[in-house]
Amino acid sequence: MTKTMKAVLVLFIIYSVVSTAVNWRTMSSNTRLESEVAALKDSQGDSGAQTTELTDALDEAKRAGAKAEMELENALTSLEAANKDNEELKSELAALKEKFGYDPSIEWTLSRSGLTIEEVENSLKEHPEVIGQDAVLGGRMGFNRVMMLTPNWVFGQFEDGHVLGWGIYEYQHSKGVFTWREIASILDGDIHIGK
Repeated sequence: MTKTMKAVLVLFIIYSVVSTAVNWRTMSSNTRLESEVAALKDSQGDSGAQTTELTDALDEAKRAGAKAEMELENALTSLEAANKDNEELKSELAALKEKFGYDPSIEWTLSRSGLTIEEVENSLKEHPEVIGQDAVLGGRMGFNRVMMLTPNWVFGQFEDGHVLGWGIYEYQHSKGVFTWREIASILDGDIHIGK
C-alpha cells in the first residue's frame, strides 16, 4: 500500500469516527435538551426564565451541530479531492512505468530482501562518490536522475553543473548499508569502465 493510499485511508477513518461522534453527540444533546424543555413546560406550565434558558441552549446546540456537519462536509469534499488526485497520480505512474519499461519483477525481487525501488534509488543519489568521472571547472558531481535496470543494477544520470554523464552502478546491501560500485560510465563521449 502506497503512502498516499495509507494517508487517504487514515483520512477516511478519521472522517468516519468524527462524523459518527458528532452526529451521536448532536442528536444526544438535542434530544436531552428537547426532553428537558418539554418536561419543564409540563411541570411549570411554561414558566419563564428556565424555559427560555433551555430553549436558548437547544438552539445553540442545533447551531453547533449544523456547524459540525458543515465542517464534516468540507472534510469529505477534501477527502474526495485527495482520492481523485491519488487516482490521477496512479494513472500517470502506470503510464510512465509502461513508457519506460517498468519491470514488476524488480520490485518483487527487492521486496524479498526487504528493500524498495525508492530506497535503492535514493541510496545511489546519496553516494555521488561512486561516479568515476571527474568534475570540471570546480563543479561537483551528483546524480540528478536514477532508475532501476535490474534488481542489482541502477542507471544514473549525473552532472557537475557543466558536463553531463550517464552510468550503470551495482550495489550490495547488507545490514542496512549499501555499497556501490560503478560498472561503466560515459561523459561527453569519454567512456570509463569501473573498477
